[in-house]
Amino acid sequence: MKKPIFSKVGLTIFMLFLITSSYSQNFKPFSPRFDSDVKGSMVMLGNNILSKDNNPYNIDSGALSFNENIDMKYIDIDGDPATFSSSSADLIMPNPQCFKIVYAGLYWGALLQTGSRSDINKIKVKIPGGSYQDVTGAVLYDAAVAPIGSNSDKPYACYADITALVQAAANPIGTYTVANITSSLGFNGTTGLAAGWNLVVIYEDPT
Repeated sequence: MKKPIFSKVGLTIFMLFLITSSYSQNFKPFSPRFDSDVKGSMVMLGNNILSKDNNPYNIDSGALSFNENIDMKYIDIDGDPATFSSSSADLIMPNPQCFKIVYAGLYWGALLQTGSRSDINKIKVKIPGGSYQDVTGAVLYDAAVAPIGSNSDKPYACYADITALVQAAANPIGTYTVANITSSLGFNGTTGLAAGWNLVVIYEDPT
């Protein structure tokens, strides 16, 4: 793959599209985040940070239970009292014997209707074989500051370049865990709630 170009707002727009209504305005100009000649490719991994409660879906009515009908709760898989939310995903390389990671960009976002937004850009990341590390990213979009049209939802999206963390791992292949993504919980009208993260990895592979 020659010259992979990754936009600063490409995933942001995609994430916001998934969790709220879309409009045709260009809220932020596009510009390259990573632009380099690389003989290799790109992989992505990620997970949500919210899930349904323990109540079963509403099957008595014969209708599917959509997101707005689900009491959303944090996923917190790590058993660590220092985290209030956490989820994992595995990085799998097509050629695990011959690759070099040249870029790793982490994106996360959520609908946050109420409460403080001062720490939405602060999360924890666990690289394979390591322990949690604090990561402070950039806020790419915050609907509480720049609302999307007349939509009352308040999504946000953040980004951090974690290339150095991934490159420092003895073996970057394995399980990545992202924790402490802040989101609203419960119900949210007809829109429902959503939150999650996505890691973009660009790598070299001479084969």
